[in-house]
Amino acid sequence: MAPALVVLAAGMARRYGGCKPLAPIGPNGEAVIDLLVSDAVAVGFGRIVLVLHPESGPSIRYHVERCWPGSVDVAFAEQRVPLGTVHAVLAAQSSLGTDDSFAVANADDIYGEVAMGLLARQLTSDADEHVLVGYQLRSTVATDDPVTRASAKSTPAVTWSP
Repeated sequence: MAPALVVLAAGMARRYGGCKPLAPIGPNGEAVIDLLVSDAVAVGFGRIVLVLHPESGPSIRYHVERCWPGSVDVAFAEQRVPLGTVHAVLAAQSSLGTDDSFAVANADDIYGEVAMGLLARQLTSDADEHVLVGYQLRSTVATDDPVTRASAKSTPAVTWSP
């Protein structure tokens, strides 16, 4: 069974000044969240669960319903109060099956197909280990700005934990 991807999109992006998941950064104006999810679906993730905040959620949902192909299995969950990552993942619980394997990703980051593929393969393997995909800092610096993110061309390093 294909793993699910829980996408955390309930942040308020106050420092950014707008809805980061919808920022048009792709070569054809694709939003950050479009690039993230297209990579995940391409490597075998099945269901996409978007965890949304009541304020920014309607814009993201509108975008998804109008721009994503109907073949993408997407569910929406709400995190009314932003109490952190674990709380956001728990908000997605009702959209996941009790035996579903899943990964968690931030809606304002692009991890690339390599990283998504590592996660998908691990989640569909018979291994009982968990996986964390990380990047070396030098491959995440895209500009001289004080805050940067991994680019789709970054090569992930993998850490396994039993």
